[in-house]
Amino acid sequence: MIKRFYTRLCQFIKSERCPRKLSFSVAISVFIAFSPFVGFHTLMAFAFSWFFALNVGILLALSNGINNPWTMLPIYATDHVVGDNILSWLGIDSMQLNPSWIVGINDWIFNHTGMQLKVWSFLVGGNLLSLLLAMIIYPIVRYILAYRAHGV
Repeated sequence: MIKRFYTRLCQFIKSERCPRKLSFSVAISVFIAFSPFVGFHTLMAFAFSWFFALNVGILLALSNGINNPWTMLPIYATDHVVGDNILSWLGIDSMQLNPSWIVGINDWIFNHTGMQLKVWSFLVGGNLLSLLLAMIIYPIVRYILAYRAHGV
């Protein structure tokens, strides 16, 4: 099964001729995977592939490979923690920014877990973290693909 997965991954990579486009596809996939818009990742993959003329198969495979049921909780927890730290560093109380409909959910969560959900911390952290990781991964993948293309 692993060999079949590796073969399929190599076919995806070889189907894309341009290293810049493949690097951009990987960066967009990382952005989608760490995006806080739960439930819209597949729609985002199709929209980005159409808008930037990217390979939708690569976008879906990588974004779903990164953000899957086993990694979803750590990714979203990291999004929340990063956003909470950024907002508190800026002196913004994210609990005051929560919409009114979240109060009942927060009370239930706090009574059962002792934690509180901060919507704006999650959204800010998720968007900033996904942008940062996409900007970091693009030059790395581009360098690796250029290095491989020269046969070194």
